[in-house]
Amino acid sequence: MTLPLVSVILPFYRNPLVREAVESILGQTYPEFELIAIDDCSGNGVADLLKDISDPRFRLVVRETNGGENATRNHGISLARGKYVAFQDHDDISYPTRMETQVGFLEAYPYILGCGTACHYGEQKIPHNPPIDSRLLRWEMIFNNHVMFPTVMARTEVARKHPFGDMVATDDYRWLHEIMAEGSFVNLPELLFHYRMQPTSLSRERADTQLANQDICRGLFAADAGVACDADEIRLLRWLGTPLGGSWPSTSHLDAAATLLERLVSAFLAHSPGNASPIVDSGLGRLRFATTVSAGFGLDAFRPFQRFRISQGRSVRVAEIKLLSKCIMGGLGLAGNRTFQESAS
Repeated sequence: MTLPLVSVILPFYRNPLVREAVESILGQTYPEFELIAIDDCSGNGVADLLKDISDPRFRLVVRETNGGENATRNHGISLARGKYVAFQDHDDISYPTRMETQVGFLEAYPYILGCGTACHYGEQKIPHNPPIDSRLLRWEMIFNNHVMFPTVMARTEVARKHPFGDMVATDDYRWLHEIMAEGSFVNLPELLFHYRMQPTSLSRERADTQLANQDICRGLFAADAGVACDADEIRLLRWLGTPLGGSWPSTSHLDAAATLLERLVSAFLAHSPGNASPIVDSGLGRLRFATTVSAGFGLDAFRPFQRFRISQGRSVRVAEIKLLSKCIMGGLGLAGNRTFQESAS
């Protein structure tokens, strides 16, 4: 049998939606692949849903002990015969041209180590359009993970050099850091995937661990940009990257965020020379939102944003005038000001 160009790794555990996920791969317009579906010792008979599939490209592997998603991905990569590995979650859908598009791109650009794609998100299929450019993506990863991991296709030799670890529900973020530290990774703009949100049983304890691990990854990306962040600064990265909609705890936090952004922009541009505009625009946008939801502090909320804008050589725009007006109204008690949802301590 001719070796496939792509090995699709599909770990699954007790989820009957796996049949739809498998069928979405077998229905791809690109034919030269193998699909390795790995049951992580579900024990509930869900693997039986796949036993009637006779497609020669399909392989069902049943693990005798449960190892978790990351260990199962590593097992799949060890079995892969393709030049590329693609990842697929057990409850999501790959659109028919996903593989054809990603293979075509990676074949055309051999220096790119891997790529994700834009996708539809949730049952309402809201378009999610992540940063495309490799350089801008590295910048945005300082604040949050902007790669939908189940959309990833990467070069197998690179994936084998970077096995998955044991970070709770976050190891894809760390894995992407290692890949991007080695070379270029991009997102494709085409909507090639449906990321379906399913109810989660993640406990509060595990959720706290997940959040802490995400902060570790933020710190790694910031360090790559040339800024070593302490715990307080990493918390600011979290707030800038995952806005919760309420007011920040104090204007001193806004001031510290503006100072941190100044350091990050300067260091990032020194490490990754090029067009400064998308990097500065991103920083302005994040700080503008933080200022907007904190308008109840009045002009004191606006001043850090103004300082950052001036430090980046940007002139006043209409949006800034509107923001100034909102802060003035907030200082007079005319604008709502919800309390920030997270402790500042």
